[in-house]
Amino acid sequence: MATQKSVQSKIEELLNQMASSGMAGFIFAKAGKTRVRLSVDSAGEISAPVATEYQGKKKTKYLFLGFDPSSEKPEWKGVLVPRTVARAILNLATEFPLFAPEGHGVIITRTGEGLSSTYSVTPSKGIVAIPEELGDPPTLASLVHAYENQKSASETAVSGESDWEE
Repeated sequence: MATQKSVQSKIEELLNQMASSGMAGFIFAKAGKTRVRLSVDSAGEISAPVATEYQGKKKTKYLFLGFDPSSEKPEWKGVLVPRTVARAILNLATEFPLFAPEGHGVIITRTGEGLSSTYSVTPSKGIVAIPEELGDPPTLASLVHAYENQKSASETAVSGESDWEE
């Protein structure tokens, strides 16, 4: 029989999966630790602002280009973070090579939920190389466009609106 702790752990894992469903090309800071390796995009850009909405409030988040270094098949994804995390990443990049080909990874630690979330950002202990099989990185502009399209599609699905004629 499963213990309450293991059931709770599975529930949290499922909630994290549901929170990011429909946004497969993106990494969001989930509860606990999120490890990412950042890079400049193919146009040399580091970050791009993205308009978001949470509980009816419009906010600006920041999109970086990166991948999950612990993934068996890493792929380029957009890393979407709040302003405080973006500022912490950029401050850390003044001390560590976070965007260089032979740079450090980043660990984003999130505690709390919703508006009461707090974050800390630390560099990986060692260099995290960018695997050659990742290929050329996409542009942040294309990721912003993809995010807005996916967000729009998921909002349409939730509201029940459809292009189907009845």
